[in-house]
Amino acid sequence: MPGFIVQAGAYDANFVGRPSKAPIKNESTNGLKNLRGSISMARDQTANSATSQFFVNLGDNDSLDSVDGEAGSAVFGRVIRGMDILDAIAASPTGDKLATVPGGGSVQLHNVPLQTVTILSAQQVTSGEAKGTDGPASVIGAPNSPFTIER
Repeated sequence: MPGFIVQAGAYDANFVGRPSKAPIKNESTNGLKNLRGSISMARDQTANSATSQFFVNLGDNDSLDSVDGEAGSAVFGRVIRGMDILDAIAASPTGDKLATVPGGGSVQLHNVPLQTVTILSAQQVTSGEAKGTDGPASVIGAPNSPFTIER
């Protein structure tokens, strides 16, 4: 969604749901903010419900942050190169698609790219490797390092 987020992790290129492991503890009170380029865990209305889905913030989304100790979306990394690619993904035409969920059944998805988009490479880098990039070089979300999304 342009200006908001690009989300991934739940479905393969054929919109078949990927199996996931147990949900993880929500760590949205870690002080990290859902700013442009930050990478966060996607969850449902339940605080500790994040599994395999994640998103990249395309704008500063303070509505997704923890407020007064209430759970938000937990930031765990940031994009240090390739935001132009994510902006292009968000600008691609979208629509509704029917997806198969693990265990059978289906669900209607909204705002899904009409053409398949696949991120071919995402790598974890250290704060030293991040120096000289188009963003701050500090590591956020220890022990995680910033991420780079490349063509």
